Amino acid sequence: MKDEAEAVEEGPKVSLPWAFIDCEIDSLIELVAHMLNKLLEHNDQVVLTPSALTRFHSRAPPGISVLDYLKRIVKYTNLEKLPLLSLLAYIDITCTNLPTFTLSSLTVHRFVISGITAGSKALCDVFCTNVHYAKVGGIRVGELNALEREFLRVTDWDLCVPAELIQQYYSSLIRSHGGFVQSGPPEKSPFTVFPLEGPVKNRPAKRDSGDENRASGSGSSSGKDEADDEGGEGMEVDMVKDEIRVRSGETGKTEKEVESLLKEVLRGKERCFYYGCPSGEADILDRLHSGSE
Repeated sequence: MKDEAEAVEEGPKVSLPWAFIDCEIDSLIELVAHMLNKLLEHNDQVVLTPSALTRFHSRAPPGISVLDYLKRIVKYTNLEKLPLLSLLAYIDITCTNLPTFTLSSLTVHRFVISGITAGSKALCDVFCTNVHYAKVGGIRVGELNALEREFLRVTDWDLCVPAELIQQYYSSLIRSHGGFVQSGPPEKSPFTVFPLEGPVKNRPAKRDSGDENRASGSGSSSGKDEADDEGGEGMEVDMVKDEIRVRSGETGKTEKEVESLLKEVLRGKERCFYYGCPSGEADILDRLHSGSE
């Protein structure tokens, strides 16, 4: 394995697009699998104690490599790029919320299939049933249901990862791989409603109930404050307005209509379609493109 890694670093590097959304899924599989294998190489040396056992632990390592497992899942579930890369954020969230958890050869496969199952429902308009995910993942559907519930618990349902953070993970994967190089950033961000004007240092904090009340209060805050509450989380409202106008094309929308659509987009940004809330974002942008209300 060490010789293979050295060969990758010494050989010619393949150029990948700057934005993760433009990268081919096969390259993303290679990047994610490489990172997971590096984690396994380190964590498999940690002595497992009874107190560290979780529902994600299997009795023995499955007889399929991480790379082949990811390829199988992508092939038979039409997995999209966002939930695939979001696995890295889910690992960080889980390790923060459950300090005894380590991603090892005994946990990686079950964590991956449960993360993809839950993440696809949170992030994608189209996803498979648990029966299908279980068949592809090589486990019983009842077992996957239990894993999904545990996954949602340990991640605190924090499944909607901001595109800016996914972009950071993507860049980090390329740097750590050794066989790829990332192209320079374009003049204009390819993201529809998440312009990347600089590095995102931390994930945006969740709003508490007081913030919600202030955002929907009875005139206690100014219009500017309401716009800031709606955009929030480090997003510049004017920048997003401009981005929506550019992406919408010549629709003849008035500024007031754009503002209304903007607020709907921002309200839906961190909501989960499958788990009880409308995501709304894609539908809103489609309406903007079509010019219909």
